[in-house]
Amino acid sequence: MNSASFLSLVQNIALLLALVLLFDTIALRRKQDHEFLRKVGMGMFIGGIGLVIMLTPWVLVPGVIFDTRSVLLGVSGLFFGTLPTLVAMAITAAFRLYQGGTGAFTGILVIVSTGGMGIAWHHMCRHALDRTPWWEFYLFGLASHVVMLALMLTLPWQTVLRVLGSITLPVLVLYPLGTVLLGSLMVKRLQRETAAEALRESEGHLRQLAAELKENRDLLARSQELAHVGTWELDLKTGNLTWTDEVYRIFGLKVQEFPATYEAFLQHVHPSDRSAVDHAYTESIEKNLDSYEIEHRVIRTITGEERFVHEKCLHTRNSSGKVIRSIGMVQDITERKAAEDRLQANQAELRRLLGEADRSRLALLSVLEDHMDTTEPGHAPSN
Repeated sequence: MNSASFLSLVQNIALLLALVLLFDTIALRRKQDHEFLRKVGMGMFIGGIGLVIMLTPWVLVPGVIFDTRSVLLGVSGLFFGTLPTLVAMAITAAFRLYQGGTGAFTGILVIVSTGGMGIAWHHMCRHALDRTPWWEFYLFGLASHVVMLALMLTLPWQTVLRVLGSITLPVLVLYPLGTVLLGSLMVKRLQRETAAEALRESEGHLRQLAAELKENRDLLARSQELAHVGTWELDLKTGNLTWTDEVYRIFGLKVQEFPATYEAFLQHVHPSDRSAVDHAYTESIEKNLDSYEIEHRVIRTITGEERFVHEKCLHTRNSSGKVIRSIGMVQDITERKAAEDRLQANQAELRRLLGEADRSRLALLSVLEDHMDTTEPGHAPSN
């Protein structure tokens, strides 16, 4: 094999890699809705690559040509499976038949054997293709091209020795290496697709979680609004205090308009209750209590209206037992307190009425007793 022929074969492999790069960049990004049509389209594209490769062959003797279509079809069978590879095999075989020459029949056999071996390898592979090691591609390339060399025996006998003598070394050296390069390129493509798909799934999962979180937050806010219950959390390390929307509403503030701080909270407590509320919280910290509970009044900022609230707090400790976080709830119990006051007033009124009824009953009994005494025998009624 002269240097010009060797250079022609190397250029053929380079063209194969360049065209597959183009295929990777363009064709796979345009997937169709129907799987069958997509696979047929892929097969036609692979067959087109094969035609371009066959137009730049290494001509050993007139009618006997070599190119890297065997590498292309073998790797196609490995990665794209049966239908795309069969379509590509049909296209390249038809073109080889059109080219004619002494080696046309042999060339078609090479197309069938290398494509068929790729399809068979694809179905026998026990692991994901994107985890295929380079040496497996080398073994496949070596095996498929040993078969290709064996098929040279179908050439006219006077040509066989010359062909095998000229192509055996470059075929067994360059073609397996071309298979390794092309296979490794496709593995990288699959790994990128797998990573991109995982990223898309992760993004979709995150969007779903974000939507569910928003829905849960909205539901929680609605539930707190209906129950007039707000929650808060105080980080004792940073002093950061967070309120839910309902806490703002209880204090008569616009949501997120007012800075949530412990001092701001105390400013909204009724002045008469402020000391007791502060003492309840600080004492629970100082005495290392798990919680505290208190009822007090708050003053709404805009209207100055008094509201009664029930407050409960739980403390969270670190590994050393020190309180590091306080989590609490505030419930507006104004209506409940008003109902309790009305109930107490009604009970007091009922007791008053019952007392008056008792006194009236006693007075009536006394009158009846006096009347009965005056009408007993021996006591004539006076005229």
